[in-house]
Amino acid sequence: KAVAERFEASVSLAEPDRHNMVIVQRAESPAILKLILHVGSQLEMVNSSLGWAYLAALPDEERTSLLIAIKQQLGKEWKVHASAVEQAIAHYNEHGFVFNLGHSHRDVNAIGVPVISPGGRRVLALTCGGNSSYMTKERLAGPIATTLKELARQIAPALAGEHGARHRSVAF
Repeated sequence: KAVAERFEASVSLAEPDRHNMVIVQRAESPAILKLILHVGSQLEMVNSSLGWAYLAALPDEERTSLLIAIKQQLGKEWKVHASAVEQAIAHYNEHGFVFNLGHSHRDVNAIGVPVISPGGRRVLALTCGGNSSYMTKERLAGPIATTLKELARQIAPALAGEHGARHRSVAF
């Protein structure tokens, strides 16, 4: 909530569910354009900053296997997403976060970072974003990216147990 208010943005934490990301925590600044997203909302893994951050943090073999399954499920529609997924993963490898600049929704820009449990057994994802006229690429890549990466580091220890994050309250 503090991050959402500080940057006049929305911040969501999500976990994977098959080929989607499910929001498990969400905070919004009262000042932002409201999207119809809430705890329980599902976003396509291949079309969201949450999904891209999750995919980017997976071990190569696991990511490849998951992308093959997604490609099989999507069929011809996969071509719409393939380049964006590849670019997001490359950007993550270089900068530690992914951009989604109007890809999921033309009026929304966001970044995503993975939340990786100690030992790397669990991966969730955080996103922060808002209206594209306010959430510019430069703003997202600067203090917001730094803050979101720090928030991910703070949340990561809460993922250490074997049971899913949905069984815990992770306040942000």
